[in-house]
Amino acid sequence: IDCVSYETALSGPNCCIDKPTIERYVEHQLQPTSMKNLVHLSQMIRTGTIRKYDYNTSENMKQYNQATPPAYDMSKIPKDFPLFMSYGKNDYLSDVKDVEVLLETIKDHDKDKLAVQYLENYAHMDFVMGNNTRQAVFEPLMAFIAQH
Repeated sequence: IDCVSYETALSGPNCCIDKPTIERYVEHQLQPTSMKNLVHLSQMIRTGTIRKYDYNTSENMKQYNQATPPAYDMSKIPKDFPLFMSYGKNDYLSDVKDVEVLLETIKDHDKDKLAVQYLENYAHMDFVMGNNTRQAVFEPLMAFIAQH
């Protein structure tokens, strides 16, 4: 399996990345992650919730004082905290439905402190190394940061 097929299977069909860019990224930039991070991601995908790491019932009792890991309450993000969210239709790791659920959770956020950008053709890795990411994502993000 080639790098492009592997990456696409994991994170979605990218619109704006060519094969040499992905190969260069894998060769030079890819950093290892711990198995615990991958297990935690799979736990959240499987349960459909954003929770702390699920060890097991007895270890959860030690860590969290309860049998199941506590959920992160996204509604507790301070309403005046500047928040820039960018997502794409083709992103398998942060899909449109998940973003819509999050946006509903923070619907009372100060509208002047929240920027939401939807990029129709973007998948997960387009946000990192797409050939137009500077103009499509980074420049609007930097303008938002400068404003806040």
